[in-house]
Amino acid sequence: MAAGILVLVAQWAILAEITYDVPNATTIALGVAGVVCSALAVVYITRAADDLPTFFPGYDSGSENFQLIPGIISLTVGAAAIATAIASVHPTRTHHQHHGT
Repeated sequence: MAAGILVLVAQWAILAEITYDVPNATTIALGVAGVVCSALAVVYITRAADDLPTFFPGYDSGSENFQLIPGIISLTVGAAAIATAIASVHPTRTHHQHHGT
């Protein structure tokens, strides 16, 4: 469903002749960091402490508990970073002048 919405929005942007400024390196880094934080959140929320990778904070070989607090924090930081990166890309509409004859 999300892919269908993305296709419709892309078609609308093309038909409305909307262009976007090229993002700078900081915006790209912020977006990548947001995606990484969101991926970490998914791992924390969906895996028990004994199923986490051993290098993750919160790993415990004998625990079946879920590490929800780090997952929620990672998801919040990731969502904020992605939202900030998206908000910093400014769309502009190309204006064509039509002259009537």
